[in-house]
Amino acid sequence: MAEAGATAEENHPVHRIGQFSLDVERGVLFKVGVAVALRPKSFAVFQYLIDRAGKLVSKDELLDALWGQAIVSDESVAQCPKRDNSASFEV
Repeated sequence: MAEAGATAEENHPVHRIGQFSLDVERGVLFKVGVAVALRPKSFAVFQYLIDRAGKLVSKDELLDALWGQAIVSDESVAQCPKRDNSASFEV
C-alpha cells in the first residue's frame, strides 16, 4: 500500500489522468499529489488498464492477466478498486 504521507515527485515519470498520477516504478497512485492507499491487486488493475489506454479491455482479458487460474467472481473483480477508499476516487 502507498504511504499515507507520500507526495508525487515532479521529476519522477508517472502516468497522468486528470487529477490522478500513477507511479508504476514506486507502485503509488496519487490524487492531486497526495498518495492514495491501494491494495496491490487494485494497483495492478489500474496499471493494466492505463497500459492499454484507448483499447477495449474485456473482463476475460483482465481476469486472465491479473488473476490467472484463480477462481474469481465477477463481483470480486468489479469491487477490487472500489474496496480501496472509494471516496478518494471521486472527481
